[in-house]
Amino acid sequence: SIARRNNAVVAINGDYFVYDSKSYAVRQGFTYRSRPTGEDVLIIDNEGDFHAVLAATQADIDAAVADLEVQGKTVINAFTFGPVLVLDGQARDMSAKKYFNISPHVNAQRVALAQLGPLEYLIVSTQGPEDKNSKGFTIPEMAAYVQEVGYRFSEKGCLCAYNLDGGSTNTLYFNGKKINSPGGKTRYIADIIYFATLVRE
Repeated sequence: SIARRNNAVVAINGDYFVYDSKSYAVRQGFTYRSRPTGEDVLIIDNEGDFHAVLAATQADIDAAVADLEVQGKTVINAFTFGPVLVLDGQARDMSAKKYFNISPHVNAQRVALAQLGPLEYLIVSTQGPEDKNSKGFTIPEMAAYVQEVGYRFSEKGCLCAYNLDGGSTNTLYFNGKKINSPGGKTRYIADIIYFATLVRE
């Protein structure tokens, strides 16, 4: 419904921030809250570039924002969910990581948003155990898969790939309909990430 109202070409679910009270959340330049609690944060600046803040504290966020300001840039959007799956083309080691409340070692639907280059992005959305002939991914498996897919589209792979809310929240909307897990369960959500201009097929 949100995607249709905004004439989105392609859209995915956001980070569930309206149901949280502690996170760093910025939307279209407006800071809704700045209460990070140690999750990886994805910052997107006014040039559309991704910046990963790992295990972010308030001091880390303040430093990242200040660094952008020195470069003449501003925070346009910031998401708190994670973890960051890939940095500089390489999957991060998730084997022993206990992270947030995402059940990292459970097979589930997963969704990631990545940057390949200037104004070039990649969405990776997977199915889960409720889909026929699918078992879903753990977070370490998702990180490895996103790394692999990134190199299919770019010689440098994913500059940064960020995990968003999976499971029943995972929604990939394209051409007017949900195309991932069409028979799977869905969950009501209140924020999306969408693209309204170009999609490279």
